[in-house]
Amino acid sequence: MNSKSLKTLAIGSLTTVLGLAAHPAAAHTTIRDAATEGVTAYNALQIGHTCELESGKKIPVIAQSVVFPTASPTVTQVLVTDATTTPVTTQTTATTLDAEITDSLGLAAKASLVQDRNIFKKQNLTLDSNGNVIGFYATNGNLQTDLRGLVPFRFTPISFKSTSCAKRMLVKIAVADICKKTFPPKAGTANLWIPATTSKFTDANIDGIGSPATLTINRDLTKNPLPADCPVNANADGSTTPGYDVVVTPSTQDVDDHLPFKGWR
Repeated sequence: MNSKSLKTLAIGSLTTVLGLAAHPAAAHTTIRDAATEGVTAYNALQIGHTCELESGKKIPVIAQSVVFPTASPTVTQVLVTDATTTPVTTQTTATTLDAEITDSLGLAAKASLVQDRNIFKKQNLTLDSNGNVIGFYATNGNLQTDLRGLVPFRFTPISFKSTSCAKRMLVKIAVADICKKTFPPKAGTANLWIPATTSKFTDANIDGIGSPATLTINRDLTKNPLPADCPVNANADGSTTPGYDVVVTPSTQDVDDHLPFKGWR
């Protein structure tokens, strides 16, 4: 990334002051940019809103934890077979990361944290037993209730196997935006952007459950074209395109083992 791009990212991070009048409180915590196969780039988590207590009072985000799916993730091929239905009709097939990408470590060691104290004063990496980065967490924060936040990180994308028919990968990332260090959290003390409830995160009323952040990694179809015999995906306009999506979702064990951190568990 050139110095101009880095400067733009820094300015964007330092000016996380976008009023919620323009960005409704219903906004999720999301990933700012899609990634491209083989291209290392700076990206950011976008915190769409803070927490709201049962009384209706909004309170700041004071900490955050982020986990990429690495420990026994669910990996699925998703092909749209009929885009005219609501919701669209899909065909899902279980697969493995080894069948789709060349990276021996899967999604481990792909993300790295960028030092930025705009929201959180303390930042830390989450490592697996082999010392690979699988996420990060931050504390001593204060995201105002009427503002949005950006948390920058660097990501080294995967490389799709030439034999795979994956046109893109959708990486589901577990995120906890923490407003009170209550554990286990309950509605209003944190927003949990995770796939589902787990044995440690049992309160289905917590905002965000069922809506993890999604990082899209697009295949470089010029340098790494799809095989000729790939299945076709149905589009809303009636056309078809070859290839399927690969969806990678963290396991409940991964979320339970790695989303909590010392001081919040």
